Amino acid sequence: MLVNFGVPVKDFYGRFMTGLRERSLYETFGFVFKFDHGWRNVAITLFYSEKTDSVWVLISQTSVTQPPKPGF
Repeated sequence: MLVNFGVPVKDFYGRFMTGLRERSLYETFGFVFKFDHGWRNVAITLFYSEKTDSVWVLISQTSVTQPPKPGF
């Protein structure tokens, strides 16, 4: 199970699908993209637009941290 910030990613997927079904979605949460060259801490916002009948996914980088050294 993929977990990020202590919350299973499937929970966010569930919120996304519920918001899409109900055509009402505005969720923001933190996430870490773990690259070998550094971790990217981001804020992800999921937003449903009635005007365009579409979902927008906005990703904003909040910081960059070095990955832990092997063995930690």
